[in-house]
Amino acid sequence: MSLSLGIGIRTTAVSAVLTDGERTLWARQHARQSAADLTSVLLTIGQELPPEVRGASVRVSVGPEHARARRLNGLPREAGVRVLSDAVASNLGSFFASTPGFTRGSTIVECADGAFWAAVFDDAVVQEIVSVTETMGLILDAILPAAFAVALVRLDGRFVWHDGRRAIEGLAQQGTLAEASVRTAEAPDPASLLFDDAAGAARIDLTRVPLARDAGRRAATERAHRAGASVRALWVAGLIALTAAGVIPGGVAVLQGRLTRTELQTMPGERARLVAREQDARRYAHNLVALERFRAQHVSMLRQLAWLAALVPDSARLRWAQGDSTGWQLELVAPRVGSAIDAMSAPGVTEQAALLGPIRTTSGDGPAHERAVLSLKLLSRVVRDSLPTVDDEDAP
Repeated sequence: MSLSLGIGIRTTAVSAVLTDGERTLWARQHARQSAADLTSVLLTIGQELPPEVRGASVRVSVGPEHARARRLNGLPREAGVRVLSDAVASNLGSFFASTPGFTRGSTIVECADGAFWAAVFDDAVVQEIVSVTETMGLILDAILPAAFAVALVRLDGRFVWHDGRRAIEGLAQQGTLAEASVRTAEAPDPASLLFDDAAGAARIDLTRVPLARDAGRRAATERAHRAGASVRALWVAGLIALTAAGVIPGGVAVLQGRLTRTELQTMPGERARLVAREQDARRYAHNLVALERFRAQHVSMLRQLAWLAALVPDSARLRWAQGDSTGWQLELVAPRVGSAIDAMSAPGVTEQAALLGPIRTTSGDGPAHERAVLSLKLLSRVVRDSLPTVDDEDAP
């Protein structure tokens, strides 16, 4: 029997649910009196855990006071989930409203309709969870936003779920989160006192949820993949250096590509295998360089798109964007699209981008909206800042 422990953290209470995948075997809930008592409440729950749970893995759901999830539309799918995760995590301010302490990014998951979900967490709370679960003798599997755990329990339809002064307004479709927003709560919802967050965390498929980066066993696995790629790249670089120095037989000829497979067959068996391996390493290193250039280009375009989205005023909606080395084309929809374009011509905006003509204006989605297609070119300073650096590989 495989046991799964889910813990739900809210500003008003901490819940815990133990399941075997089908049945709830054990549950507890303790009220919280202040933001400073999270550790003590978690330790209290840890002391009440059944003996068979000691050393088990745990998933922790975090409410909207300390974690926000957001659906990201328009990200380039061809860049790959890992590249997009790194790009969003290193540019959190471009995708999420600035909130003090919310500096821990997440992995990214792709929706069935092609959009992506990401999340941002209160870093201090994440660190506290990591520390306390270790003290409790539990293996932290992952930390996730409560919206996904609640959606799994609510199954279908719209729901409102409260966490202190915040409330999640979401839409669940077959147990999957389809929409989510956070608003200021007016009154507590009695349903939020149930175990939705903990029960959902215990049962949810973690491959479909944005998880706090570098926190828990799942994140450790992701770090191992990244480290493995770095080690392989270093190994190939060292092999090529030794080959170029003549330490490995046939090095210069292999590096210059003069030996063919037919020529290798005329060499003694062991040496032929060594030289063939060197040629494979050379091709592998070439592919690594090409992949890195591809990644850098997409990270740069993603950051440029984030800057452009931030330039669009609140009165307008960015319908689509397309960019290349010459600039960007945007389509805006607004009740008065001319006013939106004027706002984008303000001094603070023109320090980052130049408006190019012509501007094409047509009717919008309805009689109360207008639509405009305009061309923009980000200034060289902004484009330069969008290029990824070495530090981006270790971004939180």
